[in-house]
Amino acid sequence: MTEGSTPVSGGDPIPSIAADAQGNWHLVYRDYDQGEGYVNSYIKYMNSYSGPITLSQSTFYYPSGSGATLGYPSIAADNKGVLHVVYAFQQFEGDDCWHFMYITTAPKLFVVIPGVGFGNTPEHGAMMLWRAENMFRDDYECIKEIREVDNPSDNQVRDMITEATRKAKEKGKDVIVNIDMDLDNFSVLEYINPFSKRWQQSVKWAGRVANVVSDAFKGINPRGVRMLYAHSAGVDATTRSIQQRPGERMYDDVNLFNGRTKAPPLADSLMSSGYSWWQVKVFTSKGDFPAFPNSLSNYDAAKRLAGRAWVHLHSLTITGHNGLRDSIGVEGVFEVNLGALGGWWEIGTVEEMMLKDWREQ
Repeated sequence: MTEGSTPVSGGDPIPSIAADAQGNWHLVYRDYDQGEGYVNSYIKYMNSYSGPITLSQSTFYYPSGSGATLGYPSIAADNKGVLHVVYAFQQFEGDDCWHFMYITTAPKLFVVIPGVGFGNTPEHGAMMLWRAENMFRDDYECIKEIREVDNPSDNQVRDMITEATRKAKEKGKDVIVNIDMDLDNFSVLEYINPFSKRWQQSVKWAGRVANVVSDAFKGINPRGVRMLYAHSAGVDATTRSIQQRPGERMYDDVNLFNGRTKAPPLADSLMSSGYSWWQVKVFTSKGDFPAFPNSLSNYDAAKRLAGRAWVHLHSLTITGHNGLRDSIGVEGVFEVNLGALGGWWEIGTVEEMMLKDWREQ
């Protein structure tokens, strides 16, 4: 490279465009600006319903010939509606140059809602968050914890998630959120009382916050997949989330573990809000205690609605109320129930059961 030259030239950007199944267009292009001694290059994305955002950025310095540039990007949409962007990244240092190819997809949102902590039980909110970090593209700026004890306003939550989503877009990461209810040292007597004021306040709060998080994420990342992972009391909070926004599908993939929520009304709410059976996975465990005859943790109640409202996954080897939550990366044997669509045994990790597309069975 000759002294004073730059690898970014002027002229119009060369765009790449793709259309999704709903007829919306999605466009990516390279842009740049420059000042004295440097050139910034950008990969930008826009669609039929929102203005441009920056997916990636680099800076090249001259006349030293150091820094990085970005090549022209291309975009494609797969058969599940997920967008994929590919572009070249060139790193310069004097006469040396390294070429890389990057592929990025729209950031995903993964929300965890843990349940109750009894006595000396390990802090399972932290455990669920740790597993989420292993499942997705984590970054410290894109991981957020929202605690009921801090009493954040809806606007504060919205601003927090909006900023995390912007960072995720810039870094090619996912947004991971822990919604932490104030249910530490919750007593067993409070747990079995369905009218417990403390319980009702907490699950109502968490349900509302889950919807605020979803709205904020979708507001600037409308094609990103929204996933929810709830355990025990978190399942009650998920039910509140659905009930508070009737007729709207706030998440694209819902995973419900060992919930005491009553199964029939939850199934009705899911179906009336537009959830397909394959978007909801209900996990039960051998040896768990059903809170009520019709609760989601009851094997028979969960199986009865399989194939219509959800995929029912019953663990035969990872047992107890907290087993699946604490062993998400452990391989086990699952009884898969899809109602009229059939049933069988399957071996795999909890994580694999969560992420599997059951329509392909």
